[in-house]
Amino acid sequence: MKCVHCGALLRPGARFCNNCGNLSNGAASATGRTSDPMATRAGSGRGGGAPGPAGSAIAPAVLARVPETLPIPPGERAAGGSGLTTVHLDAAAAARRGGTVPGGAPGGARGNGGSQPLKLLDDSLAADGQPGYPDDGISWPLPAGIILDGRYRVEGLLRGGDELNLYRVSDLRGYERCWVCHTVYGADAATDRYCQKCGVDMLAHELEVHERRLAPEEVARAEEAAQASRGAASEDPVAPRLFVQSGRAYRVEPRAAKVVAFPRGARLIAGAATDLGLTRSGEHNEDSALVLILDRFHENLALPCGLFAVTDGMGGHASGHKASRMAINVLAHNILRQMMVPAMGAPAERVRDDEVVAGVLREAMREANNTLCAFNQDNQLDAGCTAVSVLIYGETAHIANVGDSRCYVLDEAGLRRVSVDHSLVQTLVAGGMIQPDEVYEHPQRNQIFRSFGDVPDVTIDLFIQQLRPGMRLLLCCDGVWEMVRDAQIEQILRAAPDPQAACDALVEAANRGGGEDNLTAVVIEAR
Repeated sequence: MKCVHCGALLRPGARFCNNCGNLSNGAASATGRTSDPMATRAGSGRGGGAPGPAGSAIAPAVLARVPETLPIPPGERAAGGSGLTTVHLDAAAAARRGGTVPGGAPGGARGNGGSQPLKLLDDSLAADGQPGYPDDGISWPLPAGIILDGRYRVEGLLRGGDELNLYRVSDLRGYERCWVCHTVYGADAATDRYCQKCGVDMLAHELEVHERRLAPEEVARAEEAAQASRGAASEDPVAPRLFVQSGRAYRVEPRAAKVVAFPRGARLIAGAATDLGLTRSGEHNEDSALVLILDRFHENLALPCGLFAVTDGMGGHASGHKASRMAINVLAHNILRQMMVPAMGAPAERVRDDEVVAGVLREAMREANNTLCAFNQDNQLDAGCTAVSVLIYGETAHIANVGDSRCYVLDEAGLRRVSVDHSLVQTLVAGGMIQPDEVYEHPQRNQIFRSFGDVPDVTIDLFIQQLRPGMRLLLCCDGVWEMVRDAQIEQILRAAPDPQAACDALVEAANRGGGEDNLTAVVIEAR
């Protein structure tokens, strides 16, 4: 019996075509489902079968079928026992899997139809663009395209570290057992992609692999654990799989489903308040604040981009108010130019690479500092300021600070400070020489180690925070947090009906506490 959609020969009793994934004609008649290929693909994308991961593609019916299991025969181990292995992957298989053949061209692009060598562990660059080779001579972390244990192809690095790496991988032998209904097919199904029973794409299962370096004395114990896990995996299809390769331990398990915190995208609501304080009458307010939100809505999805900042001109420095204003203006100009304006002409993206966004914020902070340094040099001044800023893109907040202006986060777990003060008293607290509560009364609490306008190569601290509905972020100068202790800050943030009311209440509380300095607060809420 042939599939009415692609013409492939169906296996006896198959409910779904193993070639195109559509419901077989006989099964469609029995269930009353349509056999129209366009109609069946309008829903899950494969003839009414169990839904696969978002974005999994349907293989063209005319695609050549070739075995794709890539074993690692012992005889093919590279000299020296480094674990380097070379196998041959048919170009058509490489194209179907999105792999590459040597030379950088996509599989099959050479057009000769022949086999090309594919290194499983090669000399590709590490994540920072430089070769990362530990003592075993194998790159760390592993580059995309490497195949582990003869079946798991590395698709990308999720998280890297000195001792542990986490990769996103695909299982090239996923056809042996369906990951949805757990029907076992074995190696005989090497040319099948779709489960005959439930219709799911058997090669679309999203997996992750944990990689850990092993000390020589750990290898034997890790191999024993891997051997035991093989038996467990045969009994429990969702049990983690362990294996050891090239002196490294690997753990394979399904990727955890990502919870979508904002199904229709995050909405940003913000407020700001500033005040001269009670003891600075007749002086400049040396604080500045920035609230800049770009709201975009496409196809019922909010795609926000926001920049928020507080800068505090340093007391005792000439033109502190000019320094804080200059820093705010440079930050705004850079983020508008590098993030917001390009976003208006680019395809809508719900998320962007965290390193890219963090890099934009870092460079904007550096430019603000360098501009202030040049201003001081040109005018023979000593203007300076501290700064804390937040750049939000989509559902992720990137936080940067220099000095002792702070960023707090309030969520269901409570209030916590994200930024770290670059001050003498913070160093004393970290060294256990004073208690945290002594910071507020210490005679040298205003001694700052980092600020804008001092040196061109100031170090900027960066933090990342995933947003959740109802979360509030507070940016404030030292005039606020010195007058309003953390417990009261949390109480005010929780009680305020909106961000602007929270800012007003914080400034009012700081004045009640003495108002010894300029007072500025910015509050952002994610909804």
